[in-house]
Order: sequence, then C-alpha cells, then structure tokens
Amino acid sequence: MKSFTLISGILITLLGVFFFANPTNLLAIVGWLFALVMLVSGVSSLMVYFKRDNEKRSFIQLLQSIISIIFGIILLSTSAWVLSGVAVTIIAWWLLVSAFTQGFHAYRQRQFGFSGQPALSIALICLVFGLLLFSAPFFSAFLIGRLVASLIIFAGVSVLSFSFRLW
Repeated sequence: MKSFTLISGILITLLGVFFFANPTNLLAIVGWLFALVMLVSGVSSLMVYFKRDNEKRSFIQLLQSIISIIFGIILLSTSAWVLSGVAVTIIAWWLLVSAFTQGFHAYRQRQFGFSGQPALSIALICLVFGLLLFSAPFFSAFLIGRLVASLIIFAGVSVLSFSFRLW
C-alpha cells in the first residue's frame, strides 16, 4: 500500500508536468471528454423531450438537444490535433447556445409563476464564459491547459505528501 501510494504520487506529478509543458495534449483530452458530455447531454435531453406530452414539449429544448448531439459528434470524430485547436471554439458556441436556451427557460418559468433565477444564473454564466472563450480561443486554450495541469501537479504532490506520512 505504501509503495503504491508513492508510485501513484510520482506518476501523477510527472503526468502533470508533462501536461504543463504540452497544454494542447491536455486540451485535446479535455475536449474529447467535453464532447462526450455534450453528446450524452444531448441524447438524454432528446429522450426527455420525446417522453413529454406534446403540449409540454419545447422547440428550444429540441434545438439544444440536436445542437449538442451534432457538436458532440463533430468533436468526437476529429483528430487530437484538430480537437485541441477547435475545442475551445466549439465549446464557446455551445456555451452561447446554452445561454440562450437557459435564458428562454428562465423566461418561461417566470411566465408560469416560478422563480427563473437558477436558469437565469446558468444562462449568464454560460454567456460570460462563452464570450470569453470565443473572444480569445488560443489564450483560453493555453490558460485552460496550464490550469488543469497545475491541478494535476497539485494532486500528485498531495498524494506524495500522503505517502510520506504512511512511512
């Protein structure tokens, strides 16, 4: 157990250092995972859409589902190099579409007397991050890669620190 923890800490830290030196590799992995989440989110939202009664269906939900599925498939079918360059732009577009649909949901909730605050908050967060990513995609890619790599290094050092306490 002690040696496994030590080896894990060393490998995690080295992986973090590698990703810190090569942030585009990390961004390709993050982009692939995000594409998978987009695809699953779109499919599950589409399933919810078709399970509802006709009068409860929303065209906006259908549109968001289809767009999420299309973006997820596009990202999953590209190479790692293209994915690292395109991921930020596609994620930005997806966030902007999500901001619009969440804003629409907030409006509809308010029409029916519910608080639209959670949906409106999500819409504003998606809008801000979408615009930030869209305005500077390469800087965002670099920043995202370095931030996640730093978190991986921190996790590796934490595991190493824990392994030294076990001795």
